[in-house]
Amino acid sequence: MGLLSEFLSVLESIYSESADWGEIQLEIAYYRSEQLPPSNLVSSVRGLVFREYEILVVEEAKDQFHVLPGGRCEGNESFKETARREILEETGWLVSDLKLFGFAHLRHTTPKPINYPYPYPDFIWLIYTAKAIEHQPSRMFTVEELADEYVIGSKFVDLHKAINLLSKRDQTLIATLKNAP
Repeated sequence: MGLLSEFLSVLESIYSESADWGEIQLEIAYYRSEQLPPSNLVSSVRGLVFREYEILVVEEAKDQFHVLPGGRCEGNESFKETARREILEETGWLVSDLKLFGFAHLRHTTPKPINYPYPYPDFIWLIYTAKAIEHQPSRMFTVEELADEYVIGSKFVDLHKAINLLSKRDQTLIATLKNAP
């Protein structure tokens, strides 16, 4: 049994879905865990950002919304440094009080693309919770600078109202957080 399989064997997924990223198809399972998965498989770090009774919602093209701003690790950044930088670049918000919420396990179901530089067939997105402390829109990347060209903007939305905007995945993540001990 591999290290990842062994790590996952004692956890239960809180949500799973299939995703189609062009030629790449994935199976994605989300886990609530305070333990870090194997760090060599972590390709990006994401954050659930809160301000009192609100959650930061990222708007994408075509009126789609999500609650997981984040992106790839750069250089020798720690995972928390990556989360802080990515959230700032995508939303303009400085954050504090980062706590590991869990992670997403992504598994390719299609052949490895030629010259694919990322972990294959499995990779991990770490998910932290964070508290918004200061908005600095001048430090936010413009749409042209963002590697994810689909991000249009972000806004804080009351947790109860956010449910109407969000996917089943994001609703489940928020509900799991609310029911945490």
